[in-house]
Amino acid sequence: MTEYMTEIFQLALPEADQAKTIETPMYSPAPTTIFVRQVRQAMLQTGLSRLLCDIYGDRVPQTTTLYSLLERLGVTARTIAALRKTEGHPVANKFLDRISHRLALTAEGQKQFQILKMLYGLSGERPRSAAEIAATLYLPPKDIKHLSILMRCRLEAEAIRTFTEETLLSLIRTFEQSPLYAQIITSTALDVPPPPPAEGPLKLEAIKKLEAIAIELAQNVDREPTVNISGQAGTGKTSLALKVTAQLLQQGKRVLFACHSRFLSQHVESLTKYYPGDLTVSTFHALCHSFAKAADIEIPSYRNNKVFNELFPELLIAAVHARSEFAFDAIVVDEGHALLPNFWRALKFCLKDHQRGAFFYFYDPLVLGLAKQKRAPFAARAVTLEHSMRPNFALAFNNGVEVYESLSREETGHVVSRVISDLVDAQTRPDEIVILTTAKVPKVSGNNFNLPRGVKLAATPGSRENHVIYTSLSSYRALTKKVVILLVGKDTEELADWKLDYLSYSAFSRADERLILIGNLRAVNKVLPNGVTLLNPELFEPHLRIT
Repeated sequence: MTEYMTEIFQLALPEADQAKTIETPMYSPAPTTIFVRQVRQAMLQTGLSRLLCDIYGDRVPQTTTLYSLLERLGVTARTIAALRKTEGHPVANKFLDRISHRLALTAEGQKQFQILKMLYGLSGERPRSAAEIAATLYLPPKDIKHLSILMRCRLEAEAIRTFTEETLLSLIRTFEQSPLYAQIITSTALDVPPPPPAEGPLKLEAIKKLEAIAIELAQNVDREPTVNISGQAGTGKTSLALKVTAQLLQQGKRVLFACHSRFLSQHVESLTKYYPGDLTVSTFHALCHSFAKAADIEIPSYRNNKVFNELFPELLIAAVHARSEFAFDAIVVDEGHALLPNFWRALKFCLKDHQRGAFFYFYDPLVLGLAKQKRAPFAARAVTLEHSMRPNFALAFNNGVEVYESLSREETGHVVSRVISDLVDAQTRPDEIVILTTAKVPKVSGNNFNLPRGVKLAATPGSRENHVIYTSLSSYRALTKKVVILLVGKDTEELADWKLDYLSYSAFSRADERLILIGNLRAVNKVLPNGVTLLNPELFEPHLRIT
């Protein structure tokens, strides 16, 4: 088991019962198919667009694309939609193969087209500059420029334009009769809309309901001081916890907001820094450490699971016993599913009134159900949140999930670079993107990504608009982003089913709108929910793999 898996299941799910699984996903529609994408195919599409612009004399880049040209030629929207599913494969690949034969009949023509392929990236690689091509072919840069101009002049000939249209229409007819086309039509709905945006009438209505629940819980705190609030990912547990905290502060209470994740603690601190009143925001273990230090209680210099899970709760109790001013009027616990029973017992000891002190415990019942020795505390009242404000597993069934195959670390770097570049070009802000790994926490300085100009990586969440967060799924398990890029490690294949359930549930519940999975296809397939299958277009035309 990887270091990451040891971390996530020892800290978040200690003493897990391996017989238990997440049996009730929040979304169980009809089966669907996700088509595997190749970053080389996407780069080839960009190069093909530049080639078509030359053929049709368009001086503005990307004016003529494969799909816009097919639409002008009268190809049906259904066929174009099916072709988009495969990123133009195999029509684009076969067309380039045929036009290269047409243009490279002579040695001079072969040289000219070779230069054009490198200049436009028609081999599925990044486009190269004239200087790079000159160094590769051992030719003067002026010769490269001259030869490329000659090839562009040949492309503008009417005969090439006619050849292009006849060839594409012929390839489309072949594509419509292929097993790949039949598989696309039978396995997917081509008109499925994208996931709804994060903001909308339903979410606003749900937020209003949360506000009403928070007011009602705070008003009845004297009669029902202990409340357990459960809900699956995306039902608004943290939002409700913050609203309850605000209501308790308005009553003049000294409040503790406790959680398990360091990133969530930092996020809550940023949201509550202007809250009026006496509020402490902390992770459980940071609270234990800070209180013990303030009370002059000796803290072990070494760290292991026994220290974190057994000794730290005792340090907290001892600190509050020694310094009664540390106690709180009310405690709000988020991520309760990640806390052992002795954790929340120690937190309850931090109340000024152990019998009537307010204690609100928020947890995910699906995650809590995976842990054999974990349970929610007894409470005077239980509240269940049922309305999800995030798509979660529904992403896989409404075009919200993309899959890219990657067989090496170097290839993963290329894929991530391309994906982020495309997202930024589509007006997605860098701070709306997070890159997560199923492995241990990565080093930002050790990445091999080639990001767009001005875009940088950050190891922790913050308010920097030009930064993309790069961390592990374990560290980010309590936060969400508009777009999540998950790098699926090969070790994922070796996990037990119940651990895969948790990994999949965590991954799908982090994305608000898009989840992009990158990695070995067997490992990626393990992360997908039931009812979702992967289809690799290259398996239908293996001889067309770009080299």
